[in-house]
Amino acid sequence: MSTKILQAANFGSFNNITFVAKTIAESSKAVPVRDMRNYCIGKSVDLAYSLNGIIDLLTSIRWFNSKDNALSVGGRLPRDLLQEEDFSLLRNTLILDIFSLLKERDILQDFIDLNSFDFDIQTARITVFRNSIPLNTSGLKNLLISMDFFVIDPNQPHIYYIDDNYQMFIETEIIEWLRECANFTIEMGLTFEKFKEIQKAKEEAGLRAEEYVLSFEKKRLEGHSLVSRVKQISKIKVDAGYDIISFDSLISREPDRFIEVKSFSKTPEFYWSKNELAVSELRRKKYFLYLVDRSKMDNPNYQPIIIQDPFISVFQNSDWKKDAQNWLVSPSS
Repeated sequence: MSTKILQAANFGSFNNITFVAKTIAESSKAVPVRDMRNYCIGKSVDLAYSLNGIIDLLTSIRWFNSKDNALSVGGRLPRDLLQEEDFSLLRNTLILDIFSLLKERDILQDFIDLNSFDFDIQTARITVFRNSIPLNTSGLKNLLISMDFFVIDPNQPHIYYIDDNYQMFIETEIIEWLRECANFTIEMGLTFEKFKEIQKAKEEAGLRAEEYVLSFEKKRLEGHSLVSRVKQISKIKVDAGYDIISFDSLISREPDRFIEVKSFSKTPEFYWSKNELAVSELRRKKYFLYLVDRSKMDNPNYQPIIIQDPFISVFQNSDWKKDAQNWLVSPSS
């Protein structure tokens, strides 16, 4: 799938795609595109109008073979699923194949990037900012809407909900793919390879600490009816200003503990971003720092250092030393 096809104006609807796919699958020989177009015109103007986009899409994901201006069954066409009365599995397969191709051709980030995602605390669902999807990819966006991958909420017109069936796919696959695509910034004095090595080590240490705190919170809240909503937000929204949402107590009915996890070795020191600091000031007593000693995480009796309202108890507390590590420099006029 090239950038050109990503920007196709019309991929049609899921129903249109299944109709075209079934027609090719049921043919005993290659179908000339001209004949397919005439057939679609007889069925629906909308179907005929979207045919070029459908052919390009299904050829790109190898559902179709295209040779000498004729279409035949491709190696990845799920012919068995086209025979089912319920097209749920076919829909799943199409969505996975589309996103796999976006990633394979390194254009996933041209459709949706890390900053597009958010997490709705009230419904415990991943969301996407509607305006973050480029206008020139509206054909793909509309197709995903027709497949209920993006769900429109009339009460919140600025966002799409991700269908519940794909929440885990977004979290564990798409967002991870986008992290792989993210550009590294080269720090002074380091080669690019060395920088990546250091960053990888930092990320792995941070991830282990977050997973430790996630498990710690679920044990702390054992018996809470909504413990499944304790969630690692950092995997979804990179600039949330905290890593985990949890519940302050067993009687909390909605997430009211926002946890930023910092790992350390020997001395409890950490980097605190401007955004994290701003969120800690906003959340105040609902915001917690969990300082995790990496060397003790495997000890079943270990507990992290837990600091409530760190904006006051750390940032505005003279007992904690603060050193500026980076400066933003710009012309005064």
